[in-house]
Amino acid sequence: MSYAKKLPRGIRNNNYLNIRASKTPWIGQNGSDKEGFCIFLSRIMGYRAAFKTLDTYCRKYGIVVLKDIIKRWAPPSENKTEAYIFAVCNFTGYEPETRITTKERIVNLVRAMAKVEIGVKWADFIFTEELLKAYEMAHIKEERSE
Repeated sequence: MSYAKKLPRGIRNNNYLNIRASKTPWIGQNGSDKEGFCIFLSRIMGYRAAFKTLDTYCRKYGIVVLKDIIKRWAPPSENKTEAYIFAVCNFTGYEPETRITTKERIVNLVRAMAKVEIGVKWADFIFTEELLKAYEMAHIKEERSE
C-alpha cells in the first residue's frame, strides 16, 4: 500500500471537511472519489467550499449556532453528531450555543471541523494562512452581529 493511501481521505482529496460531491461541482473541484467525496485541486479550494457552505447555512437557513451548524453538517443519520459537537467545542473553547458570526469564529470552527474530519494527529497539516485565504476567496463580506 502506498503512503498516499494511508493518509486520511480528506488529506488525499484536499477536502479536509469531507464535502460530498453534488450535481453542481465546486470551483476548484477535480472530480470525486469512489465514495462520492469531492476532490479539490488544493486545500484552499476545499476550505473555500466549506466556507461557502457555512455561509449558505447562515444566509439561506439562518443557522448560526455551533451545535445547529454541526447537526446540519454531520447529521445523526451519518455521524456521531453529539461527539462531533463535543470535539469542536473542545478544540475551539466555544460552547454548543455559541453564535458563529465573526470571521475569527468561522475560521476557528472550520479549523476544528477539519481536525474532527481528518483526525487530530493530522492537525499539523491545517495552516492558518490557507484558512484565511480561503475565507477571503469565499467572498464572505459581512460579519453577522452578535
